[in-house]
Amino acid sequence: MANEPFDPVWLSYGRCCLRDGFLDTFCGAFLGKSPEAASLLGKTSSDELKRSFEKTLALLMMFHRGERVATMGLTQVARSPSGQGDGVVPTHLYPLWIESLVEAVRQHDHHFSHELAEAWRHALDRGVRYIKSTAS
Repeated sequence: MANEPFDPVWLSYGRCCLRDGFLDTFCGAFLGKSPEAASLLGKTSSDELKRSFEKTLALLMMFHRGERVATMGLTQVARSPSGQGDGVVPTHLYPLWIESLVEAVRQHDHHFSHELAEAWRHALDRGVRYIKSTAS
């Protein structure tokens, strides 16, 4: 858990959220990495896809910080059927989702480093494992 006030991933998340185009970069990178993702999510409106990614990312960040309320939200994400125009990512595509996020962070966080990229991967891993274990 990383609930200390100067958690580098939390600070990076804040910097990225303040930058225009962060979610566009994230969504575009993900759809560009996987033909399956593009096929399943390509018909989802850009706004809906960004809202879905933003919600999932926020829940994963809260889960990383040990906030219990995130568990309920991640359970809903895990049990949502994917590929139905709602921006829900199939669980087996989360490794690409994380790499797309790291790519977006690289472009939008002026403090990006290899160490920060690894910290992001580590921070999201526990929550993604929770999603995968809870998926119906």
